[in-house]
Amino acid sequence: MSGMTRGGSAVACAALLVAAAVTPAAASGTDQDDALAAIEAIVPDVLSDAIDVEAGLVTQAAAVEVLVPSDASDGITVSGAGLGELTLGLPFAEDATLVDAGNVVVYDNGNDSSTVPLVNDDGSVQVLTTITSADAPTQYAYPLGLPDGSILALTADGGAEVISGDGFVTTVIEAPWAYDANGNAVATHYVVDGDTMVQIIDHGPQTAYPVVADPKLTKTWWNTTIYFNRSETKRIGDRAPLATILAFVPSAIAKAVGAYLTASAGLFNYYYSNGQCGKMVSYGSGLGAYFPQQYGGSEAGGYCK
Repeated sequence: MSGMTRGGSAVACAALLVAAAVTPAAASGTDQDDALAAIEAIVPDVLSDAIDVEAGLVTQAAAVEVLVPSDASDGITVSGAGLGELTLGLPFAEDATLVDAGNVVVYDNGNDSSTVPLVNDDGSVQVLTTITSADAPTQYAYPLGLPDGSILALTADGGAEVISGDGFVTTVIEAPWAYDANGNAVATHYVVDGDTMVQIIDHGPQTAYPVVADPKLTKTWWNTTIYFNRSETKRIGDRAPLATILAFVPSAIAKAVGAYLTASAGLFNYYYSNGQCGKMVSYGSGLGAYFPQQYGGSEAGGYCK
């Protein structure tokens, strides 16, 4: 969810959405009803597309398979045809215990917070954390299982991306947002520590509880964004043979994006002359249209070089 579209999903075929919610300090203990009541009070729309989930069993949603574990330390896995497998570790998982294994899974983290993973009918997964006290942690770590050669990097807009060794964006994490019970923004941001994304939520005694914060992580079925470095951007702008430029791109994607690259040569020439690089972005759920955009700086882990 972005700050303007709570409950929405990113442009991709499968997604993981990670959220944190803070419930009133008066609450005691953790159970399914308390956790759901907090979510319904703050972001009721996130429940509208959720389907029944049983801990330890694979849930099929669209063409995606999601395993929400009985043991939180195993992390959530998402897989599907063309998707590969993504593992998302959960905050404080080593101390978390399964509270309810009915149609909604709740883990008690043992520190005035609980974790509630939701699986949506489009294959997206939302991981909501409810916090019952201002004394609860302000940092929530989500370790990612990264393929060899991939890196996790912050983006210029405050989000993060997983970039494969050949420049593909395989996972997108949108910039987080947080709101308190009065609808006011609460400061929140990411830091990256190796392959772990940490969301920091600046809640405390001054906060009007509850608070909801929502970072979003998108795992694409195939790469919806293809980054090109400076050399490749120049070659596209110079109308070099596409076969050499797209040699590292899977054949189905290369076929889909080739014509769009040819048509975008003028823009890529401009990007290069402007000291930037080009990327092609597809906003469809399949091999749809690709649109040229420029990027640079820290985006894509500094791939524009």
